[in-house]
Amino acid sequence: VSGIDALAAMARAGEFGDILGIHSSRLGWGPPPAGTDVAWHLMPHDLSIVLEILGRLPMPQAAWVPVRGRASTDLVAILADRDGPRVTIEISDSQPVNRRSVVISGSLRSAQLGDSYDNQLMVADGPPDGTTKPYARSIPDDMPLLAELRAFAEHLRGGPPPRSSAADGLHVVERVAALRTLAGLSD
Repeated sequence: VSGIDALAAMARAGEFGDILGIHSSRLGWGPPPAGTDVAWHLMPHDLSIVLEILGRLPMPQAAWVPVRGRASTDLVAILADRDGPRVTIEISDSQPVNRRSVVISGSLRSAQLGDSYDNQLMVADGPPDGTTKPYARSIPDDMPLLAELRAFAEHLRGGPPPRSSAADGLHVVERVAALRTLAGLSD
């Protein structure tokens, strides 16, 4: 069970109450693979996380390049439906320090996976009114990619199908394309 699985389980169990927002950061240093940009390189990961947590992908609302002259390496995006949570995704290949973080803010509690390989979530109950303190909730520290590869190998041996379908993949690709368009990026 990865940290994302733990956050998704909390969401399905109603532990957050109404999910008000999700903020994802995937920042690091180094160019994207040749022939692509940061949106195609990193955004699919974060959109897949949102899909796992919410069970759907909200509509793209805005996207922009926050650093002038770095359209291929930096992007911020906002997705939201009329009555659903606001999703903010920040991705970059031009940050000198790696940071992978997912925060879910809810009406009852909030939680953060501070890094891809953390063995705990930081959880805070209630609104941030100063009366409660965040606390750590232990989670297994399984490597997410290893878990995905095991699930795929199990499927090849006749086990259950992957959690994500080809339709989910297409949905993610459509959202990346729409966000790139909103950011003024062209193919």
